[in-house]
Parts: sequence; C-alpha cells; structure tokens
Amino acid sequence: MADGLRALRDADVRVATIAFRLATANLDLCQDVAANAGVVLHDADQYSQAARDEARDVFGLGEWPGVSGVVSEGPADKAGIRADDALIAINGEPTVPRSPTAKVRESRRGDYAQMGRLLTRLQTALAQGPVEIELLRDGRRITTTLAPVMACASAIQLMPSKKLHGGADGQMISITTALVDFAQNDDELAIIIAHEMAHNALRHRASLDEQKVSRGLLSIFGANARKIRDTECAADHIGLFLAARAGYAIEVAPNFWRRFGRTYDFGPFSDPTHPSGKERARAADATIAQIEELRTRGAPVMPTADCP
Repeated sequence: MADGLRALRDADVRVATIAFRLATANLDLCQDVAANAGVVLHDADQYSQAARDEARDVFGLGEWPGVSGVVSEGPADKAGIRADDALIAINGEPTVPRSPTAKVRESRRGDYAQMGRLLTRLQTALAQGPVEIELLRDGRRITTTLAPVMACASAIQLMPSKKLHGGADGQMISITTALVDFAQNDDELAIIIAHEMAHNALRHRASLDEQKVSRGLLSIFGANARKIRDTECAADHIGLFLAARAGYAIEVAPNFWRRFGRTYDFGPFSDPTHPSGKERARAADATIAQIEELRTRGAPVMPTADCP
C-alpha cells in the first residue's frame, strides 16, 4: 500500500504542476483569476479508513496538515517549502491541529472537510498578498514568506477512481486517477486538464444553469443534449489554445481523442452530450491548423471562435 500511496502523491503533484502551468500561461484569457501558490496539501483524515494509518507512516502526517508536494519553480518551491513539511501556522495563526484526544471520524472514504476549510483559509490569505507560513521540518520550526502569483481561477483535485472521468464545476477541476493513467504523457494529460479549465474559463456551468439545462438523466434529450454538446466542442477548441500557449505539444490531441472515443463511442447508443472521438479528432486537426497558421504569421495565439 505504501507504494500505491506514493504513486498517488506523485500523480497529485503531476496534475497540480500541469494545471499551474496552464493557469499561469493563460491569465489573459480567463475572466476569473486567483492567487496560486503551487502547493499541494493533505492530512490523514482525507485518506480512506483502510489507508489512513499507512498514510501517516509514509508521509509523516501527525496532528498538523502536511505538504504533499510543490510545483517545481512555483511560489511554494521558491519560498523553500518542501514535501513532507508540516504546516503549523498561516500569518501567525495556528492551522488548528486536531487534538490527540479528540474523537476521529472513522469515514471509510475519508473526510476532506477539514482540509477544505484549510485550503479556503489559505486562499483567502493569499488573495491579500504574501503570506507568512510557519512549517515544522525534522523537529525544527521554519518561517518563510509565500508570495503567490495570479493565475486562472481553477483549483484542481485528483480523485482515486477506476472511471475515466474529468469534470469542471466553474471553480474546481476534478480528474480521476484512471484518466491520468490513460494519458500516455504530460502533453495528453495537459489536453485533458486544459479542456476542463476551458469549461471554467468560459463559465459553462453558470451559462447552462442560467438556461436551465438539465443534467443527469434528462441531459441526453433534446435541447439539453445540444447545449451541453456545444460547451464540449468549445472546451475542446479553447482547451487546445490554452495548451499551446503553455508550451504543450498539441499535435497529440487528435490521436488522444480517437483513443478516448473508443471508450465511450457506442454508435446509436452513444452519449449525445459529447461529440464522438472521431469528431473530436477532426475538430482538433482544424484547431491545430488555426494555431499553426497564427504561429506562421507571427500573430498572437488567441482563439477567434468557440469551435472550428
């Protein structure tokens, strides 16, 4: 289990690193922006009951929340924050460790509530500017200043799951471990994350809500399916611009969508809310041609439409 936990931690930091690169490279294309510190935090409670004790041993998680990892050359890295540091105070205020005598909620799937509150608190502090961070490392207390950078306002989380799934709710991007494993390299993974980031940048969730578009079982019928499908087309298109501007090899996109399409294309029984893999591959070819034409002319790589 220890190796599995380390692999999960590595995947989490990998996803955060790609998301950070996309979010900082495309600041001018995002309507909603936020401070980004390039750090991944965790605590023991967020792990499943079966893995909790192992996580404490592997990552040295005690009463304080810990640093799972940092984005290389990001703000946290430059501030000297390291993986396995314990985060004990933000701007002089303790991160409120759980008392050793307090009753721990024994949730089978893990409890993310305390970590969610901590992330909200840290984000609020970062929005005001540089933050004083106090750490515990090998028994020593270390104080450093964390100076965030501005980025597209899309947080990201890695969800342990065997399902190939990604989602965006307007603020948070969710990517499953199965989808990370499906990506053959960082360029393909960037295509996935950029697609979800485009949904948030274009405020698709809010737009669909305003139109009272049903999701769930009713999403596959009539205008609901068409409107959702339109947002998927737009996210594919704009996502490639986001990935290109961040320096990823977007030429991998057509083959990725063909491969991915084979996991959900079932002819007349396919989900009508999403284009087929072949359709997405053809659209990706068209978008790539647009981007290459802009590069050839020396023009800024700026999207001119939602879909090719």
